[in-house]
Amino acid sequence: MKEWDDLATERNFDGALEYLAGMTTIGGVGIVEHVSHATDEEVARWRQRMPTFDPEARRQIVVTLVETSEADVHLDFTGLFEASLDDEDEIVRATAIDGLWECEAPRLISRFIAMTRDDRSARVRASASAALGGFIERTVLEGIADERIAPIVTALIDAFEDEGEDLDVRRRALESLGFSEVPEAVPVIEAGIRSDEIDMRASALLAMGRSVDQRWKNEVIAALDDDEPELRFEAARAAGELCLREATMLLARLGAEDDMEIRLAAIWALGEIGGKAARGILQRLLAETVDEEETYAIDEALAIIALSEGDMDYWAHELREGSALDDSMDGDLLDEDPFDDDPLDDDLLDDDLSDDDPPDG
Repeated sequence: MKEWDDLATERNFDGALEYLAGMTTIGGVGIVEHVSHATDEEVARWRQRMPTFDPEARRQIVVTLVETSEADVHLDFTGLFEASLDDEDEIVRATAIDGLWECEAPRLISRFIAMTRDDRSARVRASASAALGGFIERTVLEGIADERIAPIVTALIDAFEDEGEDLDVRRRALESLGFSEVPEAVPVIEAGIRSDEIDMRASALLAMGRSVDQRWKNEVIAALDDDEPELRFEAARAAGELCLREATMLLARLGAEDDMEIRLAAIWALGEIGGKAARGILQRLLAETVDEEETYAIDEALAIIALSEGDMDYWAHELREGSALDDSMDGDLLDEDPFDDDPLDDDLLDDDLSDDDPPDG
């Protein structure tokens, strides 16, 4: 086979396609750069040629396209991903959906709805359900009329309410509905949090955070103290999304857990919530940690708080060197150790909340 170096001097779509046809694994990303920004004619040739490849090779190719496009925003494989939605292999179809996550083309809405309802693979139906959430999110953020998302919401509710459907499909449908502001999503989230399935309850908490709806405050705070690590993790994320100042001291305890993922979720949430108590907790965590990843996460959270308070000079502060707690914190909060096992002092937390400005969220 002709060496790729002989083809690499200028873009060569057909040469790259032929080279990929003979590969079981993909080497450098330079190969797939030659199939970026494919023309309609090139996409047609891709459709014709790809089914002749070994299934594992097709999987490797599409996975590499997704990974490469995530690493380099100048590359565009949209046409190839759309063509791969028709692939016989479920992994190829599901991966192609992932590759189209940022594509806003309205034509994909009906395609993903059809795949959510009718694809023979539960894996693909779950991926399509998740992708529909992206369209709801963009529609809500852009203030587009509800008529555009009405069929999406209907399809997702149908998927969730089908008790014979695969659990992952129902979960992704629930999570996507979290982006929606329509009242029909509320009973779906309520049903999810009441489920006997831990995974479903975790998805409900994720949806609560996405909703940015304070109606879920009590459910999220209760889950911060749940026995299940997965639920504590999702509750921490939701508390941050909802900017629940009342969750600050519970998040402090999660910030001292053994589970790194839960600690990082709590740290992120404290940064989103902000306030004197959150800042002091993060400072203490920064002084105590020796983990590089955790140090970076705390720094990021403290930067978010500083910026929200108008402190544009945060990065020059000695705080980043692990200095003592901020003297501006209330004395009572300094005396309160959020890392001990004593019950929370509700009066103390109320005092701290009353001293802070209400959260922006």
